[in-house]
Amino acid sequence: MGSLTEHLAEAWKQVEDRCRSHGRPERLFRVEADKTALLVIDMQRAWMEPGWGWGELFMKARDIVHNINRLAKVCRLRGVPVIWIKSVYKRDGSDAGLWPLFRPKSFNGDKLTPLEGLSDPRGTELWSELDVDEEKDLVIVKKRFSAFIKGSSRLDAVLRKMGINTIIITGIVSNVCCESTARDAMMLGYRVIFVSDATASPNELLHQTTLMNMKLIFADVATTSDVVSELNG
Repeated sequence: MGSLTEHLAEAWKQVEDRCRSHGRPERLFRVEADKTALLVIDMQRAWMEPGWGWGELFMKARDIVHNINRLAKVCRLRGVPVIWIKSVYKRDGSDAGLWPLFRPKSFNGDKLTPLEGLSDPRGTELWSELDVDEEKDLVIVKKRFSAFIKGSSRLDAVLRKMGINTIIITGIVSNVCCESTARDAMMLGYRVIFVSDATASPNELLHQTTLMNMKLIFADVATTSDVVSELNG
């Protein structure tokens, strides 16, 4: 049968082979400081702290805090905007679309559903261990998984006003809000760099599958160290 690790290794080999067969270089996009923004998606208490409706996710989310802080620090030093994107909804879900139908209950005995957590001002706070510069950074609220879909947020307008054509995507969940945002960004003409070790999912298979989808069709996939090296280069 083979282990998950073996299956993922074979799947990644197929992805890399397919990219090469299409004449793709290893990387399509490079970080140009004056045209790039760092997006940090949904790193909020409701996703990261037990009792807020997503108890199965919080440890995975905490694991990427260091890399996000590392990226945010070097981005500020190089003049790259750091944008924290938060999901915030009304408690009745009237501004949330249909996704609450797919998550009507809490996880692992937590007291709140995801929607309840994301409608509570405490739950929508950014995680306390994130290095947020309240004077320099931007915070943008979104109402859909994708920050770019019409009616979700003001992100597209903000980036275009700044002259941004490249975005670095970090945060959670890899296969939901990060992937949705990356897909729409590429279709709108943004160059997307999806950071493999600064995004996370509760399920490693889903995380890796998202990275493969990104690599094949939607984005460059890079590590935190890759991006930091480019910014410092």
